[in-house]
Amino acid sequence: MNHDALISSVLAEFEIPLQGIVQKSSTESDGYFVYIKIDRDASGRQVPGNATLQKARNALHQAGVVIEFLLNDSIINDFESGLRATLLHRFPGYVRNAFVSVERKSAMVWIDPKPGAANIFGDIENVVKSYLKQFEFELKSAVFTIDENLPTDFYILRVVRLLSPAPLELIRDELKGHEFSVPSDDWLKRKLEVLRKRGLLVWIKPDPTNAVGRPPLYALSLTALRALGTIKSKSSPDITRLLAFARSGS
Repeated sequence: MNHDALISSVLAEFEIPLQGIVQKSSTESDGYFVYIKIDRDASGRQVPGNATLQKARNALHQAGVVIEFLLNDSIINDFESGLRATLLHRFPGYVRNAFVSVERKSAMVWIDPKPGAANIFGDIENVVKSYLKQFEFELKSAVFTIDENLPTDFYILRVVRLLSPAPLELIRDELKGHEFSVPSDDWLKRKLEVLRKRGLLVWIKPDPTNAVGRPPLYALSLTALRALGTIKSKSSPDITRLLAFARSGS
């Protein structure tokens, strides 16, 4: 039995949906990249799970075939979630999360690392490149979030205070305008959601009578307003907000 047939047979035995098999290039270690489809159950858990994938890898390894799984998340249907699933499966002890921003056909990848991740950065980067290749994207850069100029929670709250009520896109653009890195909209959405759960932000739904295509808006909670306080100077958030409104003609 050739390797492709063996891989297909073992994956079928473990009920793992196979999408494609690609032999690694001569510049990489021997083996195959195996593209598979994953789903989510009612609780949001990955199916097939990482334990099942590891058993399949071990079975093939015992048969003399080395594979790397590249996961495609069919529910969310974007390669950011698929890349995240791939890295969390392949490097569970080194990667906490991953985010992607795209410009044309190139991608910037931010990796939220666990201790020791720097020691295997080359391996992580190779998996990222191979994953993006299936979507015909090139890797522009891959960096650890701890090495980037990411906005702090306090600064995000200051921006929301200045712009509120504001959609995610406006908050993102304001942060980037102040030379902060924003890995992706999903990264910022998660940060805003954490602040909301901590009681520092509120989520304002659009007017239901005129809400088609309108995103939700974020604003500071009373708790956050009290925590930030009010400074009566030209640089205070309240004064800055008034100046911003004046410039926009609001």
